[in-house]
Amino acid sequence: MLTQDQKNYLEKIPGNKKVVAKPYDSSMAKIANEYIAMIRSVDSMLEVIHLGASSLGISGQGDIDLSILCPKSEFNTNQKKLSKVLGQNTSGINIIEWHFERNGHEVSIYLADPSEPSTAGQIQVQEILKNNPDLLREYEQVKVKSAPFGYREYQRQKYEFYNKILG
Repeated sequence: MLTQDQKNYLEKIPGNKKVVAKPYDSSMAKIANEYIAMIRSVDSMLEVIHLGASSLGISGQGDIDLSILCPKSEFNTNQKKLSKVLGQNTSGINIIEWHFERNGHEVSIYLADPSEPSTAGQIQVQEILKNNPDLLREYEQVKVKSAPFGYREYQRQKYEFYNKILG
């Protein structure tokens, strides 16, 4: 069963958007650590977490996702500080993000409020997978098997898996 937010997100994904599941590349950890160091050089008190397949050491899209955890009320202050090292960001109504390409890997950095349900859920899923090798292997298989069906189906199956393990 999907949440309404998940359904809304899936509807925004173009039906023809493709996804390729790639094997884990150990160089992604080094890239993530370089960006984390860059972020902490601006403010050592910022909590930065590496999420997703690259942090779990499994197959995925070959991308790197970093979240900088802070209350939404601090987004503007942190955005200004971070723009000194990360450059221009992409802003939406409820999100501030940066996108880069580094050594063939897409890097996405987000300011994320840990009290938001979607952020809290991502962190909880990450912890469950990190601490349960059987679920981690199952999750990797969900990703690999659903990738040929396009990004929308890939994301839908990931959401269903998340919801199952969050029970």
